[in-house]
Amino acid sequence: MTFLIQQTLIYAVPLMIVALAGVFAERSGIINLALEGIMIFGAFIGVLFVNLTQKAGVFAEAKAAGDWVALQGFMVLAMLVAAIMGAVFSLLLSFASVNLKADQTIGGTALNLLAPALVLFFMNMTVRGVTDRILVVNTGGEFLQLKSMETDKLYETLLKAHCNAVAYYVNSFDRMSISGNQAQAVFLVEKSELNAIWNKYLNDRAYADAADRGVIYKCVFEKLHRVGIRDDGYNVLFTSILSIHDAGGVKRIRIYSRGDAIRTTPFYPENVTGFFFRNYTQEYELLDSSDGNKERN
Repeated sequence: MTFLIQQTLIYAVPLMIVALAGVFAERSGIINLALEGIMIFGAFIGVLFVNLTQKAGVFAEAKAAGDWVALQGFMVLAMLVAAIMGAVFSLLLSFASVNLKADQTIGGTALNLLAPALVLFFMNMTVRGVTDRILVVNTGGEFLQLKSMETDKLYETLLKAHCNAVAYYVNSFDRMSISGNQAQAVFLVEKSELNAIWNKYLNDRAYADAADRGVIYKCVFEKLHRVGIRDDGYNVLFTSILSIHDAGGVKRIRIYSRGDAIRTTPFYPENVTGFFFRNYTQEYELLDSSDGNKERN
């Protein structure tokens, strides 16, 4: 529940500001349906201004000089530029309504359709060839430079990042993060598969120990062992290390995870990699056990 409230507040702020602009427009007798298009165009101009300023070396010089006031000033200036260009874009609605006597509703809808198209067009002109300069961070924190045709390496890196997120959110928790991590895990793995894993933790009193005794479960991705290409996705085997911290010390368990990962639409911040485990199981190996028996979930 806390996770949903946090995300709601993050996305509510810009929407409330735009809604307030709509209220002012309505009070003045204008039906301004172009607010979404104005926001998109203004945001793009703001980002473009920051990008050009960074390329000019202004940010680097201010940071090297320790002039944090100037750095904050550049951010404020970027917001002002975005607001001014959004206002300039809104003049198209005024021209269509006043000079051309067009219906305000139709004109606003047209600007909402025009703004994304203009932004995509200008983005293509601005960042043409940028795929040859993409830098992807692997699980070891190293930058992997890619070219546009090296999609296999890109997918492998994204798949490692997804496995890392799955290992953490499915198996890591303490008394404060149980519900939040479970809510995040639902965006990464099929809910029915997660229920089997969570029921095991519940039956083993792991959640009760975390809530009552302050036991901390922390899982870290270890290695991607196998990736098999299938018609509908990838068959994946990876391992992670689960550390259980309590008053008596630390117990370490290696988790062997298997699943079928499919490609889906990425969305921030819940699932940025665009992968989703449709089938997913875990096996456990107690690292300090002499018999090395595995338990399958």
